[in-house]
Amino acid sequence: MQLQKRKGYISLAIAALTCPCHLPIYLAIFGGTALGVFLRDNILLLIFGLAAIFLLTLTRGLKLIKEDKEQEEGSDSL
Repeated sequence: MQLQKRKGYISLAIAALTCPCHLPIYLAIFGGTALGVFLRDNILLLIFGLAAIFLLTLTRGLKLIKEDKEQEEGSDSL
């Protein structure tokens, strides 16, 4: 079940990268580039899009890790 746990951690890493609170950091990093202009011009769309991706990947990652932990506990009792 290591694969399921690994997928959970990858999902949590994606959630950390797509957290909308990091948007000012991304704007500072990409400022002066074409990507920075795109981010600035579409800020509201990005906030909602990143929030949706963040919530989906966060819940998926936590669910996968929880299921893996429950399966490990179930197999230990056998």
